[in-house]
Amino acid sequence: MCGSDDDSNVLYGFTAVDSSASDLLKAACRPSSPHSIRVSETPIPSTPLAQRINQYAQAHLAAPTYNHSLRVYHYGMANKQYRCPD
Repeated sequence: MCGSDDDSNVLYGFTAVDSSASDLLKAACRPSSPHSIRVSETPIPSTPLAQRINQYAQAHLAAPTYNHSLRVYHYGMANKQYRCPD
């Protein structure tokens, strides 16, 4: 299970993924090397919730920590796109 198209995705901009890393990796075995993914291909959701979280993070985190958080988000989304392209 890599994701689902339920109402939470539409409402909140989140797609559920299996919480078990070993199950997720088994289900989505990709023998080829990953291709390059641009940051623009992993946009931050534009939902009101995502905007509020982003504003809060910018206001309360030190710039290096905020930037690290964005890198982690984009890395995770690129990994998800590679492992679960559907």
